[in-house]
Parts: sequence; structure tokens; C-alpha cells
Amino acid sequence: MKEAHASGIQYRADHSAAGAGKPVVMVAGHVCLDVIPDMSDSRVGFRDFAPGRLFEIGPTHFAAGGAVANTGVAVHHLGIPVRLVAKVGTDPFAVQVREMLQRQIGRAPCDGGKGGAVANGPEESSELRLVVDEEAQTSYTVVLNPRHTDRLLLHYPGTNDTFCAADVAPDLYSGIELFQFRLSPADAEAVRRRRGGIVSVV
Repeated sequence: MKEAHASGIQYRADHSAAGAGKPVVMVAGHVCLDVIPDMSDSRVGFRDFAPGRLFEIGPTHFAAGGAVANTGVAVHHLGIPVRLVAKVGTDPFAVQVREMLQRQIGRAPCDGGKGGAVANGPEESSELRLVVDEEAQTSYTVVLNPRHTDRLLLHYPGTNDTFCAADVAPDLYSGIELFQFRLSPADAEAVRRRRGGIVSVV
């Protein structure tokens, strides 16, 4: 069995576990809803922003963002079974994040879409687990991207601020060989002790 190294993390390079249909990678931590107004056909630039002004722009696009969506879904598209773990609220943004991630990893909700678990299809092996915080709002980012300039991000961390190692249930570590977790150093060390050192912290 070949050993591979990336960013100081050790993991097995063969994907024999993938054929068994069980997640071998877990990505946990930051997730948000990206709110992206279409400014591609507008001549409005940041220099035009001033109090009281009104600008006409295009429709709004929505996307799931953050490490869980970006890294986790990319791993799934590589054909590697992945377990996505994050925290959301009970607001409409949470519904959109959940539905987008379920579609991207080929899942249908097994609980009517109310909770975090999703049903396993016969040929699908990735999983989505969302912790629900009834007292906080789901994180979101407003992405302002005028033509001919770099974008500007307005970010609300929301439920990500309270997501911690305790939100990852012990049973979720089963079978995991590579674990990416965006946490504080203290929480990251707690995860390392629990999982035996196979963890990437970003």
C-alpha cells in the first residue's frame, strides 16, 4: 500500500475503501450561502457607490460556499466518497444550502428535508450531515463583482462561529482516513486525539 503526503498529512493513496461505498474523507467546518448579484452587464463600479444612490443590476445567483461545499464537493466529483459536516440554522438560507449540497453529491433527503441526514442511493456513497442551531442564522456571503475589478465580499459568519469539535459525533469518524476540519487550534488538537492524528486543519 503506497503512502502519500500532502501538507504534512499522511494518508493511504489507494481507494479500495471507495469501492465499498463508505466515506473515506470527511470535510467539516465552514459552510455558507453565497448571494451573488449579477453585475456583468452593469457599468456600475465601486467608485460609483455613494449613500442614497440606486443602481439597476441583473438577477441574483445563489451557491453553497465555504470549505465544506468547495473542498467537499470537489472530492466527491473526483469519485472519492466524502462525508460533509457543517452547522446551519432553521432559516431559508439553511434550506437552500442543504438542497444545493444534496443535489451536488447526488442525495435525496430521507427525513423530508428537515434534518441533516440524507438517504443513501444504491450507487452513491457520499454523505451530508448538518447540525441545526435553532438560535442562530445560517452564514452567508454577499459577493459584489463588478466588471473589470476584483470582487468585494460581505460576510456574516453566523452558525460557523459556534461550530466546534463537539458537533462532530463520534460515529462520524468511522472509516475516515483523511479529515479536513476548519477549527481553532485547541479544537483541532482535540480532534487529532480522537481520530488518531489523521487530520488536516485549515
